[in-house]
Amino acid sequence: MSMKPALTLNINLATVLALKGSRPAAIKSSRSSTITVIACGNAVGTCMPPFIIFKGKRKQTELSEKCTAGTEIRMSETGWSNTELFKDFLETHFLKYSMGSDADYKLLLYDAHASHINIGMIEWAREHKIVLFVLPPHTSHVTQPLDVGCFGPFKRHLYAECAAFVRTNSIQTITKYNLGELVWKVYPTALSSKNIISSFKKTGIYPLLTAANFPCGRSSQDTIHKTGLQVATQKHFLKKKIR
Repeated sequence: MSMKPALTLNINLATVLALKGSRPAAIKSSRSSTITVIACGNAVGTCMPPFIIFKGKRKQTELSEKCTAGTEIRMSETGWSNTELFKDFLETHFLKYSMGSDADYKLLLYDAHASHINIGMIEWAREHKIVLFVLPPHTSHVTQPLDVGCFGPFKRHLYAECAAFVRTNSIQTITKYNLGELVWKVYPTALSSKNIISSFKKTGIYPLLTAANFPCGRSSQDTIHKTGLQVATQKHFLKKKIR
């Protein structure tokens, strides 16, 4: 499964940009507040419900009132993920929605953010038969499936929905209390089964594409070659574990 925990949006307070008497065409953030959406999908095209982190200290029920069932809401002082919230995601969300039986090993691909790597988390993952595979630094644009084919459309759709929401409701601001509904509205479209499967294929992760067959330039091939070696090493490691 591929997880992308760093989709960060800064659209807490938006100002309408339009001539007087005309239809608003865009929104601009004059003051922003960060929210993070943790998303996870697998090579067969299945995605988990979003795990959304808002900026704040106390969880408010209003934030999840219009979210579809399965969406989890958490709070942090910055609106970013951290070690505690990442562990929370794995324990309460990933284990619940990941496919396969408890006896199966699960491979989790994710980036090397400092909050995602610590000894306690690695030991916990081993106990639950989760193989944590950290993608090479500075390669997410070619190795992270959700970066490659899902989060670009997600951001475009979300900002379009925000603009439409402003026009439809004749308001000048979008607050965090609107965002849960808007995020879920575009989430299934951007992270559709078709998009996720295509993203895994483009990265060469599944079906596995070797460096020799990867359609890219020389400099990119060096990166992909190193990634391919790491995938091969990880594959060998998994075989030993399963035995």
